[in-house]
Amino acid sequence: MDRLHSSKPWTIQWICFPTQNLPIIRNSCYFILSDGQPTDGNDPPLQKLSNLGVTIVSCLITNQLLADPRHLYSILDKSCEKPAKTIFRMSSIITTQKIPRTLFLKRRWKIGIDNNKTRLFFQVNLPDLVKEVCDMANKKGVLC
Repeated sequence: MDRLHSSKPWTIQWICFPTQNLPIIRNSCYFILSDGQPTDGNDPPLQKLSNLGVTIVSCLITNQLLADPRHLYSILDKSCEKPAKTIFRMSSIITTQKIPRTLFLKRRWKIGIDNNKTRLFFQVNLPDLVKEVCDMANKKGVLC
């Protein structure tokens, strides 16, 4: 992961585990779509990615029944299981001013705004929600 590339801020890098051989692209947006159970045993180098201006959007796919599936979280419920905690910890923290609230509200998403910040963490359990999150991640300026 020591190879560096320059890019425009809206570059989306679709990644999956294992991540150790992927190049780091400065000022990019990494989208993690995962079940929260990495198989390589290694965590991504979050501090290094953050120092390079990489924004990480994390989407946990689960088969659990979710009471509130359209929710952008600022604080994760303590009762969440380990996969959710793992993916939540990987997601970037952004100020709520950077979120296009109108787009989220139009799609009936709730945005957690504790301390005027939120995490780019989504927890989804339906294919249409996965598609919705992926579509938002692909649009310049929506999530990154």
